[in-house]
Amino acid sequence: SPDPERARWHRDADHGRLVAIDQGTTNGTYINDITRGRITRAELCDGDVVIVGEPGCCSLQVRLS
Repeated sequence: SPDPERARWHRDADHGRLVAIDQGTTNGTYINDITRGRITRAELCDGDVVIVGEPGCCSLQVRLS
């Protein structure tokens, strides 16, 4: 069963893309806005904001160069 506190990031080796993966965390992972719903897997683009857990808990902005 998924670890309730596990979210991770990885670079897709085949396509060179950065991907956020939520493996069943309790509070979810969101991209840009919680109203868009929880993600299980999402390709990230420059400027995306990743929200981990409840709003205001932890977020970071993706910068690709």
